[in-house]
Amino acid sequence: MSQKSLLSFFTKNNSNFLNGRIILEGIVVSTTEYIMLGAFVLINFLINHYYGTEVVGIYFLSYSIAQIGILGVGGVFSLLMRRDLSINHYDSNNYLSKVQLLRFSNLLIVLFISIIAIVLFYQPLRSNLLFVLLMIGAKGFDALSESYYTAYQTLNRISDYSIFKILNATAFILVSVFVCINHYNIEYLYWSQFFCAILIFAINFHRWNQTKNVSLSIERKALQKVTYRFLIIESFPLIINALVFQLGLRLNSILIFDSIGEKNLGIFSIVVITIGMFTGVSNALALVFFGRLSRIFVDQPQAFLKRLHQTLGLFLIIGVSFFILYLLLIPVIEYLFGLTIDHQLYQIMSSAIPFMFIVSSLGSIFTIIKKQKLGMYLSVVVLFFNLLAYYLFIERYGLIGAGYAFLITFIFQSVIFYFASLMYLRKS
Repeated sequence: MSQKSLLSFFTKNNSNFLNGRIILEGIVVSTTEYIMLGAFVLINFLINHYYGTEVVGIYFLSYSIAQIGILGVGGVFSLLMRRDLSINHYDSNNYLSKVQLLRFSNLLIVLFISIIAIVLFYQPLRSNLLFVLLMIGAKGFDALSESYYTAYQTLNRISDYSIFKILNATAFILVSVFVCINHYNIEYLYWSQFFCAILIFAINFHRWNQTKNVSLSIERKALQKVTYRFLIIESFPLIINALVFQLGLRLNSILIFDSIGEKNLGIFSIVVITIGMFTGVSNALALVFFGRLSRIFVDQPQAFLKRLHQTLGLFLIIGVSFFILYLLLIPVIEYLFGLTIDHQLYQIMSSAIPFMFIVSSLGSIFTIIKKQKLGMYLSVVVLFFNLLAYYLFIERYGLIGAGYAFLITFIFQSVIFYFASLMYLRKS
């Protein structure tokens, strides 16, 4: 069956699931997420152009470390917010205020641990410690802003979500472009992004509190108050899961940095970033479908497995289409970044695109079905598999080996997540 006929079959059988509102929300969220992703891609392009591929490697390594600590722990609260606020049982203002305190505490802890770990145990990064800390600070305040974006999107305040997230991306681009085109020291790029993140957080904080009184007068008095105990108990398996996932996803940067150097890491990261341009829509769509699947699991549990497969089918079709598009655009990518590398690396790594879409669609499945511990155990398995794959392939094949490991790890993760969730749902 062709992609066109598959898509036709899919849309005919999903008129209720894929209604106009979901499609519109998907377009808005996808566009907004792509603008944010485009900002990150542009910054890496500018760094490569003005400062060199080696500096891209250090920037990407700092970004990876920050994502492990900030997204690996604090990111799970976005999942809980989407799940709990989408079913309208909790006071959103109370929920958000507690999440923000937990996320800010996580930022302070990550900064402290990073200083100790780098100073005492990882000497190669000592000269770049300031860059790592500034990146952690920037990502930490981005995570605080992300709490507001999550609340806006889950509560169907799509205009607020889109406007303020686009403002975030625009400010990020402007300050970074200003630093790069004026050839300032790379240190100023990190400082500018850090202060930009603080400013955007302040704007989001003001906007939320400006509308807080209005929302309080509209919300039902029966809405529950969330407790820190509830958030910690619910989030703990997710934190282990997300932290392990981020380690599996980001530790490859450290392995590449140690084994084949910062320039090869820069090349690898540029290919990853360009692939991210084509897979960014998967994360945006996952955000949209998360709330819908959460409600279906609660209200229509007998229909959940069918809806899940329909979602996977849609993600797979889009993933294959984007993979083909990426192959066609390889010459453009090479021209823009000025990289002349083995085309095989592009082809190998881009083959992971369909599987990355599957991983995105299944990434929150264990939160939806309230089996976070199962997701946690699977993430540990994925982490060990990823580290072993990268270590063995890099040692034997160098940069091409890193590309093979990138592909194999996403195939493995998509397969193990799918069959584990399928086995549980069929038993229940």
